[in-house]
Amino acid sequence: MPQLITLFLILFILSPVSAQFTGEVGSIGCEAISKESSGIVAWATKCEVKRGYLDKSDVKKGFVSQGVDSYAVGVADNKVVSLGDSGVALLTFDVPIRNNVGPDFLVFENGFSANYLELAFVEVSSDGIHFFRFPAVSNRSITKQIGPYDTFGEVNGLYNLAGKYEVNYGTPFDLEELTETNLLDKFNIRFVKIIDVVGSIDPKIGSFDSKGRIINDPYPTDFPSGGFDLDAVAVFDKSKHASLGNLEHSKFRVFPNPATSKDTLQLQIDQSVSIEITNLFGQKVFSGQTSQVPLNQFIPGYYYIVLSLDSGKQVVKFLITE
Repeated sequence: MPQLITLFLILFILSPVSAQFTGEVGSIGCEAISKESSGIVAWATKCEVKRGYLDKSDVKKGFVSQGVDSYAVGVADNKVVSLGDSGVALLTFDVPIRNNVGPDFLVFENGFSANYLELAFVEVSSDGIHFFRFPAVSNRSITKQIGPYDTFGEVNGLYNLAGKYEVNYGTPFDLEELTETNLLDKFNIRFVKIIDVVGSIDPKIGSFDSKGRIINDPYPTDFPSGGFDLDAVAVFDKSKHASLGNLEHSKFRVFPNPATSKDTLQLQIDQSVSIEITNLFGQKVFSGQTSQVPLNQFIPGYYYIVLSLDSGKQVVKFLITE
């Protein structure tokens, strides 16, 4: 019997443990926080971006080019700067991030649905010299590479990775999770680094989580807006946040998403409403009162549908692939 118990313990220790975390926006226990939260007390005041590659496996293709550094400064407004493969954004704060109870800051990306997410590592520093990375975890399957237009969420398998939540909802980070060190003042964080995750499951070029597991993420994304699309980073104070319970998600959905130019976009709402569609630059490309939008006049790319409801504006991002 003792030998059987010992064998069981050995097998348990050696077996992969797929810890599950909270799910997508609107699900029970979700930790996503809206950009409208009263708990947001400040935003990044400066951003410097080192662009990443269009495709790390073929660096001759060059670098991504979507957006400018200043798009990541100030409030989350759906204007983004794309990092590309292994790209890095360094954000500076006039109001320091402090280690209070609960989440201390939020990172906003522009993921267009819970089933299409682009991820990044997060590091912080109090002196701008010594940076410390949050222990990221990815329990996504790696049996098949997620393609550039594949929908493949597994949100509840992700932790401490920026981009876990879709557009308008920030991924929270708690400084309490970082190991204590004299090189980091958790009550005076002035710098945050966002580092793009290269989602290839090829270990020669891919990124690994804190447990040594490779991270499966859309790859390759060899277009100008490839990689992690940084919208904003906010300083957060739970004591000023009305509620950290379940969040009200967008009142509507669109399908198909992704779509093609041959499709007609359908709004999952029981009435015809006034909508606007903008591109990533904020330029209006469509407006009208309808619940269906033919896409034959749209060029491939990302777009936002803005819908005005009694509870305020709701935004959904969608993609036209061809």
